[in-house]
Amino acid sequence: MSGAKVDPGETRWGQQVALLMEKPGPAMARWAEWVGKTHGARTSKGALSGWNSWNFRTNKTNEKELLRVAESVQRSAGPMRPKVIQIDDVAEPARVALDAPWRANVADRVGEIGARFGLRLNFDRNGGSAADGMKEFTGTVRRAVKSGFSYLKITCPRATERAADEKRTAFEILRDDWAAIRNAAGEDAYLLYAGGGDLPDRAVVGSVDACRVGSDASRLTLRKALQEILPSFALNGRWFAVDPDVYYMAGEIPGMCSVEGGTPMMQTWLSVVGLSCGTAITSEPFYWKEFEPHWRNAEVLNPPASERTELIHFGVMPAWSALVGHVHRTWGDSTVALLFNAVSNNTVSLAPHFDFAQAGLDPDRRYAVWSFWDNQFLGIAKGKWSTPVLPNGYSQHLLFTDLDRTPERPVLIGSNLHIYCSAAEIKNVTSSRDAMQIELTDAGARAGDLFVYSRWPLVFKTAAGCALADIVNDGGNIWRISLADRQHGVPQRLEFSVVLPFTRHLWFWLVAATLVASLLFTWWRYIVGLRLKRALAFDAERARIARDLHDQIGANLTRISLLGAIAAQDAKEGRSLLGDVQEMAAAARETHRAVGEIVWSFNPRHDTTASLVHYLCRYAEEFFTGSPVKCHFQIPEEIPDHPLPPQARHDLFLAVKEALNNILKYADATEVELTLQLHHDRMIVEVSDNGTGFDPTRQTTAGNGLRNMQERMKAAGGNMTLHSSPKNGTRLTFDIPVNHGSPSTSGRKK
Repeated sequence: MSGAKVDPGETRWGQQVALLMEKPGPAMARWAEWVGKTHGARTSKGALSGWNSWNFRTNKTNEKELLRVAESVQRSAGPMRPKVIQIDDVAEPARVALDAPWRANVADRVGEIGARFGLRLNFDRNGGSAADGMKEFTGTVRRAVKSGFSYLKITCPRATERAADEKRTAFEILRDDWAAIRNAAGEDAYLLYAGGGDLPDRAVVGSVDACRVGSDASRLTLRKALQEILPSFALNGRWFAVDPDVYYMAGEIPGMCSVEGGTPMMQTWLSVVGLSCGTAITSEPFYWKEFEPHWRNAEVLNPPASERTELIHFGVMPAWSALVGHVHRTWGDSTVALLFNAVSNNTVSLAPHFDFAQAGLDPDRRYAVWSFWDNQFLGIAKGKWSTPVLPNGYSQHLLFTDLDRTPERPVLIGSNLHIYCSAAEIKNVTSSRDAMQIELTDAGARAGDLFVYSRWPLVFKTAAGCALADIVNDGGNIWRISLADRQHGVPQRLEFSVVLPFTRHLWFWLVAATLVASLLFTWWRYIVGLRLKRALAFDAERARIARDLHDQIGANLTRISLLGAIAAQDAKEGRSLLGDVQEMAAAARETHRAVGEIVWSFNPRHDTTASLVHYLCRYAEEFFTGSPVKCHFQIPEEIPDHPLPPQARHDLFLAVKEALNNILKYADATEVELTLQLHHDRMIVEVSDNGTGFDPTRQTTAGNGLRNMQERMKAAGGNMTLHSSPKNGTRLTFDIPVNHGSPSTSGRKK
């Protein structure tokens, strides 16, 4: 307790011990949270970026340099945006700056560029008592604030370096001193503690806004400084904003000492400063012309991000090789990781391995891997990632983005506008299967690239508050979107459409579904129509058969019945029955022939041209048997067995039958010739006789028969032609279509 006296019933603050039964990393974070809450931590002002004059400790005046810094910021019109410009006491004592005649003018110029005017103050008792020394120092603080300095970098001894008095511990004395300093500075002033040894001190929590967490980070000591600041990452945003000390905009600049380790080490240090989410201060003379090409290294740190970065191997490995920060947004999750080889005094090359499960990523998901310093998509990883072999000081600054959360939508997988890779500069991302909109904040560089993973091409639509310089395919499903002229104070937005293949559009599936439904409906209607047509045809065939049975067989049977009655009467009266019996026999034969015709027409085996020809020939021979008419046939040697619809077959047969019947009744002919020809898809049957003939233009007894034949041929899809004149005979030609099937052949019949 530093020798302080503790009377009965009293308590004192001092050093503390906490035992947390968990791994060092989570334990450190839990302890820091508890200390921040119990000590009244000040975190509302966050971390600042800016410039101080530390690098130029040999300068005898600050006025010229400060004005050049302010002018350079105005001239840059965006890239350089310091929130603090600070005079460091190593260049001039604070009392000189406080009394300088140029102070008010410089303070006004600094205010014009939107920055705090800062000053370094050193607490020194000058041999007097501690109380007198603090009283004098708080007076200086009040004077500095009244003079326009709203940012104070204050150095004073640490709690462990202070002597206790009779009643208070060194820890309590320092807390009381800092409470007095805060009271003198006021609530609006920004206080940075840079204590002895430049290590964080719990005693200042609740009074300061930022705290140095490492020793001086000179160009030649970055490796050492790196090892010192990493354990304090857990304090950022819990106790105060951590201050890693200055960053460097370039590894090598003419007229300045080079960074030990060159540009790779400089980039690693920039990444560590940026991922700390603490203060980002440089003391480079960026107003030099030589620095202008490197301004972007300052842009990407402005302002510091507000994420939480972890040292995942803290306390469990002798050397640390990975910083990890998880970025959770409504539009998706990503993880920033710095994998590095920066062990102090070590020249060994390493290939750090990044295990997804250890880092808090889902090992079963696919992640796009994008490199900040390379500004390049490196591939897709699952479960782990291994860097190339990294020499000492080298690093890979990577962004891992979950691709499986929205596999059908475009995903933002990288941004080189800010060092935290989309955590600070992206306000919102809205994506669907066919569109994407990206809204940006003012953070980061004025120009740079965004990377989007999309299975389908992106097409630029509109931009607001910025300009699209280019959009190109960077290989595979990666699209590089180059921005320029990002404007301050104006909403920045980019809109894209996604060129989906037509099979991915809703309208395609609606059209396809409609087409399929139409085809199915058409097919259904066709089947129903076909069935109905067949049913109607079947009904018509049944009706025809019924009609034929009624007209032919019924009439013949009635005739036979009447002849039987007549024969019975003749037998009763003793007359001869020979005539009656002969007529009955003829009627029976006619009935038998009619039944044969009906059975033949109904049998589907006869629905061919060959079957029709054979039946016509046989019928004609039988029809003219016993008459004076001789029948001759002219038919091909081979008859193709083409399919023939039953109705057409029946109509053609009845037409030929009618023609033969007219010849026998009216033509007074002695010879008849039946000729068959097959031409392509037509069947032609010709019936001619050598009878008396007639004039077709005059009414004849055969007029009704001719009309019947014409109607039958029309129903069969064919036609009939008639050639006749008195005393020159008659020739009827019947022409009907036939279908080409698999032909077979049949021999000629005479």
